[in-house]
Amino acid sequence: GGKKGASPASKGKGKAASVEPRKPDVKPRVQMKKLFWNPIRIADPNEPTVWEKIHQEAVEFDCDQLEELFTNAPKADGMESKPRAASRGCTPEPPRKVKRSFLDESRRRQLWCMLSLMPEVSALIHAIEAMDDSFLEPERVELLVSNLPSSTEVALAATSVRSIELSENEVWDGPEDFVVKLTAVPVFDLRISVWGFLNAFETNFSRLAATEADSRAAGECLRQSERVEKLLAVTLYTGNYLNGGTARGRADGFDIETLTKLRDLKTTKQSTLLDFIVGHVERESPGILQQLYASGAESDVVTRARKHKMADAAEEVSGLINQATIYLQRLDAAPAEQRLADRAKKLRARLGQLQELRSRFQAWDAQYSSLCSWFKMDPAKPKPTDEFFDLWASFFCGVKGALDALEVRRQPRNVVRRASSQPPAQWDTPTEASPTSEPSKRQVRQHSVDALEPMSPKEPSWTAPRRPARS
Repeated sequence: GGKKGASPASKGKGKAASVEPRKPDVKPRVQMKKLFWNPIRIADPNEPTVWEKIHQEAVEFDCDQLEELFTNAPKADGMESKPRAASRGCTPEPPRKVKRSFLDESRRRQLWCMLSLMPEVSALIHAIEAMDDSFLEPERVELLVSNLPSSTEVALAATSVRSIELSENEVWDGPEDFVVKLTAVPVFDLRISVWGFLNAFETNFSRLAATEADSRAAGECLRQSERVEKLLAVTLYTGNYLNGGTARGRADGFDIETLTKLRDLKTTKQSTLLDFIVGHVERESPGILQQLYASGAESDVVTRARKHKMADAAEEVSGLINQATIYLQRLDAAPAEQRLADRAKKLRARLGQLQELRSRFQAWDAQYSSLCSWFKMDPAKPKPTDEFFDLWASFFCGVKGALDALEVRRQPRNVVRRASSQPPAQWDTPTEASPTSEPSKRQVRQHSVDALEPMSPKEPSWTAPRRPARS
């Protein structure tokens, strides 16, 4: 039990304490949080260690930021105003710019999002002033149109520039800087609005012109179609026969909504009245109904027209005309500038196209009114055009289904017809299975094509009653 000696750690500490520190004595301006470690001091500078290598290289860092982040006590009064002398390992940071703003936060976010998709602000403003199509694509111009400063924001920007004098250390933040520079461009809102209008014109005009053309073509097709007239005639006479002896019979016509109900009236054999009508037309005029579905025929043009709302399209045309007229008035009153004069010339030509398109829409109104009268529709409750054409498209879809079903019913009988057209086989020894006899009556009747169901030998074929010729 002799006296205990000093531990290795304590020896190291004692040795470290006897070595003179080589690093400079750094005294932070504020009380700092401490990093608790065991310091190492190198006694022999010739000893190869990482610490000796680091000692030979200078390391610089931001002392001000370190003090700000790890201070353990408030700074003394007036401490910030005193410049900090550069010491070894610390590089003074230039004073940071203070960013000023005057827009509300939600609007600032909108402008930040837009600016993130744009070129640098100074180049953007120059392109706007020059209305440079080669620098800004139509998509970016449209983005500018949707983010134009309101009149309130323009007034706020002007007031802020007059009343707030920025110091050397102050700048406008990104959204405010954009608004201030943009509002300094002469008639900036007119430039961007006209630019966007002309960029979007071809797309808008083509769409509206196609709307009018599709509707006009469908209306003319229904008015002149012999196939539609044939279907209506068979439907009328069939319906009058079904309604015989009632107040609904002896009709001269029917409301066209009836066309969508023909599939709902079932026969006793689970086919429909529409199947019966289609079968009757096919017997009288084979193949005529298939022509409804050719390119450019009734079903095709009606299907295109059903997508359009003509009233909304006509209103849009009038709105574009009013917009172009206002732009032209403002351009005429704007300061003389060749770039604005060139855009005004293009805008006048586009306005002429819109006015001609509006006259076609007005002509369609008269054509549609005549079409409704042709089908004896209630003039007090005219159907919107999209509903009118949708009704016909639905009817043609039903007719196509009936034609397909008729073809399916024909298929097995076609097989029998092809088999019976072959000459009978020659058998060396006639047997009961020898097909040398005449086809049975059942086989002969199977060659006939009925509009609804395969006929049995006992079912007489129904023939529409012949009407006496009109005097």
